[in-house]
Amino acid sequence: MLSTMMISIARSTRISKVVLGSAAGLALSVSLAPPVFSDLLLFTAAVLIVFYYLLLRLLLRCVLLRYQTTGGYSEPGVRQAGKDEWMLYGFSLISAVVIVFSSVYAPSGQVSFSVLLSSSLFLLWLAALFMFCRYCCLCLKPSLYSLLRLPLAIALIILAGLEILGYRNLIDHITLALGYSFVVFSFALLFYDSIEFLMQLFRSGKERLAQRFSMTPLESKRKFKTHKILGIFLKIYIVLGALVLVLHQWGVSARDNDRLWNFFFQGFSMGGFAISPARVTLALLLFVVGWPAIEYFKQFLNRGWLTSAGLSKNDRETFLTISGYLGYAAIILIILAVAGVKLTGLTVIIGALSVGIGFGLQNVVNNFISGLILMFEKPIKKGDWILVGTTEGYVKKISIRSTIVQTFDRADVIVPNSELISSQVINMMFDDQRGRLRVSVGVAYGSDTNLVMQLLLDAANGHDQVITDGSTPEPRVIFQAFGDSSLNFDLLVHLKDIDMKMRVRNDLHLIIDKAFKENGVEIPFPQRDIHIKDGLEKVTGDQP
Repeated sequence: MLSTMMISIARSTRISKVVLGSAAGLALSVSLAPPVFSDLLLFTAAVLIVFYYLLLRLLLRCVLLRYQTTGGYSEPGVRQAGKDEWMLYGFSLISAVVIVFSSVYAPSGQVSFSVLLSSSLFLLWLAALFMFCRYCCLCLKPSLYSLLRLPLAIALIILAGLEILGYRNLIDHITLALGYSFVVFSFALLFYDSIEFLMQLFRSGKERLAQRFSMTPLESKRKFKTHKILGIFLKIYIVLGALVLVLHQWGVSARDNDRLWNFFFQGFSMGGFAISPARVTLALLLFVVGWPAIEYFKQFLNRGWLTSAGLSKNDRETFLTISGYLGYAAIILIILAVAGVKLTGLTVIIGALSVGIGFGLQNVVNNFISGLILMFEKPIKKGDWILVGTTEGYVKKISIRSTIVQTFDRADVIVPNSELISSQVINMMFDDQRGRLRVSVGVAYGSDTNLVMQLLLDAANGHDQVITDGSTPEPRVIFQAFGDSSLNFDLLVHLKDIDMKMRVRNDLHLIIDKAFKENGVEIPFPQRDIHIKDGLEKVTGDQP
């Protein structure tokens, strides 16, 4: 028999033993019914029990799981959720029993008992609905529950009064609409909470992507910020979709629904342009998905194919920048096409841009063209030590419109690209990393100049960053001048990495100072001779 099969399923599956155990017990009792109805009613009751239980359990556990993991739900709330779950399960079991047995065992003369039982069941269902709405509101928005508590209680009291007064047709309509609204609200809540969960997953995935591609938190926040926009739009459309479904069940005609759907898909005209909300939504979806996808693709190319292809760092930067802008342009064209913007409309936009360029966008276009020149001609590259005007530092980023130079004080200076093309720029690292360093030092008059020059050469040759292999001029010392207080010498050396200039200068100063002290060479301080003219006695008199 089917009841025996249900018992065996309850023993062998991981689905809740309480659910299938209750279904098996119900099957044994229904086995006493007429043979024609036994299997059909048993199947109906089992399906109702399992469906009610699993649906309510899924909704309750989904909301509860989120607030347990985020720390927004307390232990008493967890216990209350368990009580609510068992109460709703009891309601589902009673519903299935009443549906089955009222249709089989209620004689024609006892219809009043069936009506009374259904009325009691309806009141129980209203209580369960109120309890579940209270639970969800307290979990998600406590302030929302305080606003909806009184209207919801009044509505439930009115419905209970109508049921007792016998307005069966009205109650049937309201019951069906309310139950449908409850189901729609439950699934909308489930989808809404699922979006929140996906946003949390994306945030954690964004942190892993930032670590994988060696991004700073600021860079990852700037490049992967469109997921918030996507989440907002998805939530809005979930609410709108649920509202449309609920309004249809509460009496909105099919014609009105058709008008609403036609408005959503076909749109309206404004100024000669056809605007379709569905197309605009799809275009926004492409934007929030495609924009970070391009950033991810660029980082993937930089760490994968471009590195294995043997391209230099500067070539990779140029390729990534150009490919990124091409990808953005392609995304924009696709978005415009999906949104329904025709090419004839683009000609109007291009014409307006040409007028704007003629009046006030010359500098923007000039910087744009200059940026392309910088990327292809490469007079400066990312990481170069440059001096432009009064700004000295390292090139941090070259974009289409401007270049960011980071000074030695870690201040970012934004320099327009046109200024880098039109003005004089000193690049310390144009061809290679090598560079020359000048160290000036003065010694006291009377010092052995040959010894001083030898000590300076020894200090230079002993440093690991000074080139001494003959590929560049050897370190040399120049007796520069007879100064006011010292004999001035210049030590000229070529470095393997000009980026180490500050450190090498510091090291050479320490080495030279130590060598001079060991060999008795004095580094003088400024001296002045004061000559007192004759006749001072006439001014001071006979005073001592």
